[in-house]
Amino acid sequence: MDPHDLLNSIASIIPLADKTDLSGLTQILTKLETLAAETSLPPAMLTVANRAIELTNNIIMGETDFDTGCNKLGDCVAKMRKGIGADSPAANEASGGPKGPPPKKELPDDLKDLLVKFAGSQQGVLEDFEAYVLEFEKGVPEAKSALKRVLHTWKGEFGVLDLPDYSKLIHEVEDKFENNELTAEHLFKLKDFLQTTFEKALHGVVPQLSPDDKTGLLPGCKPTPPPSCGDAAALERAKPETSASQTPAASPPATSVQQTAASPIGA
Repeated sequence: MDPHDLLNSIASIIPLADKTDLSGLTQILTKLETLAAETSLPPAMLTVANRAIELTNNIIMGETDFDTGCNKLGDCVAKMRKGIGADSPAANEASGGPKGPPPKKELPDDLKDLLVKFAGSQQGVLEDFEAYVLEFEKGVPEAKSALKRVLHTWKGEFGVLDLPDYSKLIHEVEDKFENNELTAEHLFKLKDFLQTTFEKALHGVVPQLSPDDKTGLLPGCKPTPPPSCGDAAALERAKPETSASQTPAASPPATSVQQTAASPIGA
């Protein structure tokens, strides 16, 4: 079955799931396993599919709260459906055409070699990180310390690679995680984001972080929208006006030097 049809079928079953009858979840699990066997799926989507399989198993076994688990399962399916449709012709037409790639930071050759080696060694780390998040979600006490170690290592590695924006991002994640402001879902999003980043880093380039990246990864972080034309006009109207009565009557005419000093640079 086509992945798109599989996901639509799963999405239609989730609202009908009943904690007293697990047959619906069993159907979902079967369809998710079929989806995960699709060789055409991109790595990031395959990761989400495997996570959904793990989550469904936990719900069936009673290791995850039924309602909470079904809500998270719905989020996973929605994310995969969006991923499949993101590059479709219909999606491109609706958005006015495919968007260009984000700007990439070019590194010196010596750092580029280090970046490629670093990115190539991260798949196992990402898999461990995901396993720790699953344990953290279940309330395993040791999981938080394990996650903090991985985050601290990533922060240092990004610093060595002269990627301060990424190092700062991980530092902010560390702070919010330490203050119990992050959920397992935030950490899963971070893992998916870094997996995509590392895949691109294998080619020696790293996309520059945008405000939207932080918005999706950190709670309460919203990019500041640019002022609209109406806002700009309001600000212009709010500026104090200098009237003739405010100008000192005894003020002598400005000399050419004074006029130059008072003029904006480049005027």
